[in-house]
Amino acid sequence: MIIHAPRITLRPFHADDWEWLLRVEGTSENARFQNYEPRDEENARKYAIEASEKGIGQGNPVWFEFVIQVDGTAIGRIGAIADEHPLQFRVWYSLDPTHGGKGFATEALQTILVFAFEVMQMHRVFAYVDSRNTSSRRLCERARLRFEAELVEDYELKGEWTNTCFYAMLRREYCQPFEIQIIE
Repeated sequence: MIIHAPRITLRPFHADDWEWLLRVEGTSENARFQNYEPRDEENARKYAIEASEKGIGQGNPVWFEFVIQVDGTAIGRIGAIADEHPLQFRVWYSLDPTHGGKGFATEALQTILVFAFEVMQMHRVFAYVDSRNTSSRRLCERARLRFEAELVEDYELKGEWTNTCFYAMLRREYCQPFEIQIIE
C-alpha cells in the first residue's frame, strides 16, 4: 500500500532502506528520546529487513509502518499499531532532522490521521511522547492532537526516569485536512 498526500508519499519499507535508516537513526541526538540506542549498520539492516517482511496492515495486532518520502527521497518513518484496543492506533515517527521545519512530519502525522479515521474507521489515535522532546510535542499539537496528561517519572529511559505526555484525537474531534490517494 502506498499513500500519496499533497507533498509526501508514505510507502512500505524495503530491505535496502537500512542506509537512510542508519543515517537518520544512527545519531545519538535522534535516538535520545527513543527506546533504542543509535542504530549501527547491523541493527539498521535487521530493522529494514524485518519491517519489509512484516508488510503493511499485517499481524495481530494490526500494524502499519511507512517510509516517509519527499520527491522520491526517504526522510523518515511513521507507523501505527492497534495494540491496546482494535479501534485505537498508537502512532510513532522519526524524521531526518535535516528535513525538519518544513512541515513534512506534520503532513505525515496528518496523513496517518486521515488514514486511521477515513479508511480504518478508528475511534482514537494517540501518541506517547517523552516530555523533554519539545519537537515531538509541538508536532502533536500542530497535527491537532489534544494534550491529555503528563505522567511523572513513569518510564525509565537509558537510566533516567522520565515523564510521558499523552496526546490523542478522537474520531469526533477529527477534521480532514486534505485528501489522500491510496494505491494498493
